[in-house]
Formats: sequence, structure tokens, C-alpha cells
Amino acid sequence: MLKSALLTPRSIAWLASAPFGPQIAFAPEDGTGTGDGEGAGDENNQNENSQDNSPYRPEGLAEDYHGENDQETIDRLVASLNASNPQLPEDVSGYDFKPDDELKSYFGDTDDPLLNSAKAAALECGITPDKFQDFINKTFKGPVAEGLLTPAYDPKKEFDTLAGYLKTDPQGAEKAANDALAIAENMGKNLGLPESAQGFMSGMSEIADGIMIIRAIENMAQEKGVALGETADGSTAFFSKEELARMGDDPRLKPSSSKYDASVEKKYNASYQHHYPG
Repeated sequence: MLKSALLTPRSIAWLASAPFGPQIAFAPEDGTGTGDGEGAGDENNQNENSQDNSPYRPEGLAEDYHGENDQETIDRLVASLNASNPQLPEDVSGYDFKPDDELKSYFGDTDDPLLNSAKAAALECGITPDKFQDFINKTFKGPVAEGLLTPAYDPKKEFDTLAGYLKTDPQGAEKAANDALAIAENMGKNLGLPESAQGFMSGMSEIADGIMIIRAIENMAQEKGVALGETADGSTAFFSKEELARMGDDPRLKPSSSKYDASVEKKYNASYQHHYPG
């Protein structure tokens, strides 16, 4: 009876709070004690604190993005995303292109249609201006080396080349080019060529080599008595029969005369063969 009287709820509470020895959590008989719960709570708090101190890193995240804390990791990810987003210009004028030495003669004109088409495609495909330079150079170096592209058209270069062929001055080269154009246009019509073929023949008069070909065809035709049409100054490829009749004493036909003109004599002979063959 004495033992049970001493272990009253009040005495149990005093023992639990005593400062000596290890503290013991007693559960009262009515089951309302909280000793065990408080112990578990402390352990959970310790686990939570441990997790808070460890930065969150998603599975598969590259180590380059691992920061000392969550904020630094996020900052690294955002910086990478910003760098990966292409900064495109508003229009094609935002693309500058300076061709490598191998391509200079192929892209000499900044308004080249092929280059403008490439700029439009680059903008549509998300190619940034800083990548456009290398993209064009690397795209066209191969075709240029294989001869699949022709250099950009340079009128001055063509006239200079033609003047060298004909051993004449720039004015003489320009006249030869105009004559070649007139002959080519009439030749295409007289031969009944398709419109596209006529355009191709006329286009030959824009380059020195093409003009030389047209002149060679003209000379051969005159020798064979084939009419090719008018030249740029309105003269015909052959003299008429009436003109031939009046030119018997023309000094331009006489090598001994100071007025001798080899081209007139050549045309006279070709005209005579044309009107009076055999």
C-alpha cells in the first residue's frame, strides 16, 4: 500500500523533471503523455535541417551547373539558357558578309541576289549574324573550287579584257560590245531560235569571251554570204546591189589610198559573194 501511494501522478511528474541522472520520459497511466512524440519530433527536425543544407540538383544535371546553393545553380542555368537563345536581327540588313579571298570575285556586290537569298534563309532558320559569315564561306568554298559557280559580273573587267583582245581603247571595246549585241539579237531572230535561246545569245554580248565568239560567227557568216542583220550603228551586214554598183571606185576599197578601210573592203567582198554567189 505504501509503494502505490508514493507513485502518484504528481510524484511521477517530479521524477521526470529531476535534474539528476538521465531524464526519463514517463507515460502517465491515462495515456496522455507526450514524451515519445517529442523525441520523434526532434529527430524529424534534425533531418529537415540536414536536407535544407544540401543544394537541390535534378537528376542528370551536368556538373557545370552545380552551384554552392540553389540560387547559384539557378543562375547558371538561366545564363546558359540566355546564351543558347539566338539573337536574330529584325531583317536581312542585320547580316554583314565579308567573303574570304577565294570568294571575293564571286560575292563582290553586296546586293548580289544569291547573297540576299542566303540572308533571308538565315533569318528564317535562326542563324545568328555572328554565325552567318562562316556559314556562307564554308557553304560556297566547295562549289567554287569545283567550278560550279561563276564569278560575279564585272562590266569594267569585261571591257578591259575585250580591249586587250581587240588591241583597242575602252571606247572601241564598248562599240564592239554594242555591235555584238545587235548582231546577236538579229541572229537569234533570223535563225528562229526559241526566246530563251535568243536571250542566251544576247547575253553573250555582256562578256568579253562571248563578244569574241559573236564576232567570229559574224566574220564566218560574211565570208559565206550569210546575212546576220544590222549592227548597232544601223548598218546592215551586207551592202545592197545598188550600193555595190556605186562602190566600184570607192577609195576605201583601195589599199593604196589614204582612205582605205579594211573592214569596208571585207564587207564589200562578203556582200558581193552574197548577192552574186558562184
